[in-house]
Amino acid sequence: MTHLRAKHLLAHRFRGQGYQVQLEETHVQHGRRVDVAVAMPSGHRVAVEAQDSAIPVERAKARTRLDRHRLGFLGTLWVFTDNRARSLLAAAQPPGYDLVDIECRVPREMLWGDNRFGQGVFVIDVDAEEVWNLRLSSAVERTGYDEDGIPHSYQPRTLKNIISTPATFALTCRPGRYEKEWAVIFAPAE
Repeated sequence: MTHLRAKHLLAHRFRGQGYQVQLEETHVQHGRRVDVAVAMPSGHRVAVEAQDSAIPVERAKARTRLDRHRLGFLGTLWVFTDNRARSLLAAAQPPGYDLVDIECRVPREMLWGDNRFGQGVFVIDVDAEEVWNLRLSSAVERTGYDEDGIPHSYQPRTLKNIISTPATFALTCRPGRYEKEWAVIFAPAE
């Protein structure tokens, strides 16, 4: 139910920005249904995926490639519902605060999105009708011991500190991590 509400909220707020919107745009020949297809005044189209459950990284990669290379979208914006990102929101701290030792295990698809596009993780709070940009920073290095009592140091890959900043429903682009590629994002709140 949260997934459906998120799609409708996104469509409503995008229309309020002056964008043309189509919910569940179907591409039968490619076996793809885009949650929210957005046409911006510039003529660029953006695929927006509202994710309320876990998705295998390979499937997210395949959808992103298909959207950009076959379906004519400028890019795919992955936004996770507050239901899917509940633990991240609970651990999030506002910018400017000293990071306290609050770590959060970040789901693989969110780590992939942050690594792939370099723009953090976008979360929609359906009840509050807000969008957040969660920036992931490396957690403190830990030391553990093996069964022989030998210390081992490791940098956790899935444990992150989370910094939250409010965003708007206006879409914008930033240079992506790779040449000739753009990351579609929610514009930061002023």
